[in-house]
Amino acid sequence: SLRTTVPGKLVRYLVHDGDFIESGHAYAEIEVMKMILQLKTTLSGTVTLKALAGTAVPAGKVLASIEPVDGSQIVHPDLFEHPWAMTEPPTVAPNLKGAIKMLYNVSQGYHYPPDTVEGEIKAAVNEISISCYTPLSALGLDFEVPAAEDVDNKSRLVFLIKYFLEQYWAVEAPFDTQHEDVALLALCKTHATDLPVVKDIMSSHYSNDKVLLALALVAIVEEKKLMPQVKGIMEKIAQLQNFRHNRLVLSAKRMPR
Repeated sequence: SLRTTVPGKLVRYLVHDGDFIESGHAYAEIEVMKMILQLKTTLSGTVTLKALAGTAVPAGKVLASIEPVDGSQIVHPDLFEHPWAMTEPPTVAPNLKGAIKMLYNVSQGYHYPPDTVEGEIKAAVNEISISCYTPLSALGLDFEVPAAEDVDNKSRLVFLIKYFLEQYWAVEAPFDTQHEDVALLALCKTHATDLPVVKDIMSSHYSNDKVLLALALVAIVEEKKLMPQVKGIMEKIAQLQNFRHNRLVLSAKRMPR
């Protein structure tokens, strides 16, 4: 498939449906921010047009397909024959370390029972809001805690809130303003030498539980009046545009600055 990697207006095709085109030749023109860009193919073959000239197209939109002359240039992916497994979280103890571990699991895309997950998240968030008297560095967590953020109860709570909200934003930002296929392709290029990282990101991206986690953390920010300490990440979250973040974005925007 020949796709546009940027949103814009498909001005015109430079070939007709069924034409043969050489590798490196332009097949369409797209207008982006009042500039005309030519889209080129990296294959030689017969083109089938898939969109309507003069219309707006989002990033990732298939504009044409091409039947290459050299069939060996087509890479066929291995079929995934098993359903995507729901990753069960490891068992954690009901204490501060257990609460942090549970929230970490949610942020990483682990799936908890849907009928109890919201209550478990709220209980874990409440635990960290009242029990951060133990140095986090002594708990053997899955992530590092800077010494400057591990001074007292308040600094530890602020660090944990910022950490989990930053995790949320880091996963969702690449998908927020572009087509999911385009974002996934970019992730695969970025992590070409370590593709399991992409699988972990996608697991977290598809999890709705972490939205519940982010909402619970924002509620603690409001309750404890911690907005000055977490203003940076709250402003980034408030800029997310995808509709799935609506509740979280609204909560972030109505916080007193």
